[in-house]
Amino acid sequence: MPLDLNEGSAVALGLFLSVLWIVAWCICLNLCHGLLSARTPPLAPTKTCHLCLKKVPAESMDSGEHRRWCRRTNHHLWSSLPSPLNVDCDRCGKRLKLWHSTNGVSSDIPTHSNLY
Repeated sequence: MPLDLNEGSAVALGLFLSVLWIVAWCICLNLCHGLLSARTPPLAPTKTCHLCLKKVPAESMDSGEHRRWCRRTNHHLWSSLPSPLNVDCDRCGKRLKLWHSTNGVSSDIPTHSNLY
């Protein structure tokens, strides 16, 4: 038995199907966005190296890995920094260098994470 639709009910059916399609599309977009963002790893925190001025992973700075590598790579800059004060680092025992504001990021109070 064929379904007999008049013009008004055909328009209503088309409108209903259009709204249904839009709702389904929005649900799919939200699901896909949730799946994609769950797979994207968060950006690792970074710190600025005061010797080479590059942003490096904070973990590498905190462990000393980047500082050791950077000190070897930029030895010419490192060796030019004076050590006029007879003050040693409490954590590592090395002589503190006097850091000039023209040598990258200046710091009023040196901390071990800024030392090389």
